[in-house]
Amino acid sequence: DYPAFRWREKRFIPIDAARVREIVQTPKDKGASPLRAEKTGSNWNLRPSNVPGDSENMNSWLSSLVFLTAEDFLAEKKDSTEGKKWLSGSKSLVHFSLASDGSEKFEFEIKEKKSKDQSTLIAVSPSLDPVFKLDSEAAKRLTKKVSDLQLSKLLGSIDRFNVRTIEFSSKKIGDHPVILSTAGSKKATELLEKLTGNRIRSWQPQNKNQSPESVRLILRDQKNETIQDYTFWKEKDRLYAVQNIQGQSHANLSLEVDPEIAASIPWDGSVSSFEAGPSK
Repeated sequence: DYPAFRWREKRFIPIDAARVREIVQTPKDKGASPLRAEKTGSNWNLRPSNVPGDSENMNSWLSSLVFLTAEDFLAEKKDSTEGKKWLSGSKSLVHFSLASDGSEKFEFEIKEKKSKDQSTLIAVSPSLDPVFKLDSEAAKRLTKKVSDLQLSKLLGSIDRFNVRTIEFSSKKIGDHPVILSTAGSKKATELLEKLTGNRIRSWQPQNKNQSPESVRLILRDQKNETIQDYTFWKEKDRLYAVQNIQGQSHANLSLEVDPEIAASIPWDGSVSSFEAGPSK
């Protein structure tokens, strides 16, 4: 026979995902650093690395946290005899804190309780009484690295279809940038497809000198508003880029990107191949 409390709702995180503005993950492993994700508007920023978060990956992580559901209630109260039995000798694995755009905040911790023949993951919160039992993969599934969450695309999938013009500028192009329409241009389509893929390999401090052979690309929409603005340059067999849009919190970072993109950039100053072909 189950005690009545064990039949209660097992989703235990009472916070609205749409209002969450900060997630702090604090692993309990020795030497592991906290990961803080901060949301401004619709954009996420990851600290302490100060790189932008990928909206898709961040929203997936946030949903996994907010909709976390316990498998069972191990004890109705943490300070009961049964609760103390589960908590005694348990090992802390990771602590999570979620804060909303108001004053709402919720914290919980995942612990591991080992016995001779089994291991049980449990969750406790300072604002809730019960000791919750979690599925065996919960800690691994919820604990993230910066590389799991950071922005990996130079151009968002939705933004890609809003690009109407590409402005090219470089020393070889000359004093006046060249602005071309993407309509009907096979070469422009190829470039945009490459920018939309997972091409960012790493983010790093902007301490590299840009090559004089660098090429700047500005992508604009039908209202002539800038969607993305990058300067690309090569260094041996590697390709780097920097985002030129002002006001970004990660503007002091450069990116190492997939060198496959280099084949679609007009390093020699010739942009004629980006022009639309004749109508058929």
